[in-house]
Amino acid sequence: MKELARSYLTISKDLARVMTRLKAVYSKLGDSCAGKQVYAPAPSLGVAGGKIQEAGVRRRAEFYYQQFDALRSPRQECDVIC
Repeated sequence: MKELARSYLTISKDLARVMTRLKAVYSKLGDSCAGKQVYAPAPSLGVAGGKIQEAGVRRRAEFYYQQFDALRSPRQECDVIC
């Protein structure tokens, strides 16, 4: 149980970091990033649809969304177990 709690805390911290980085990308562009709309699937936010014009920034946002998706699933599993 101790290791499960440690894993949950580590995943939660990593997820919080990725969420902060995603918000930073959009706020740097001047977009409103209040609430949880930033964490919706990437295509609806325009990452693939052209909302982010610069290729490097777009690629970084895509990478952060991949990390976000990869961390969200294990955290939800830990929520159920704990």
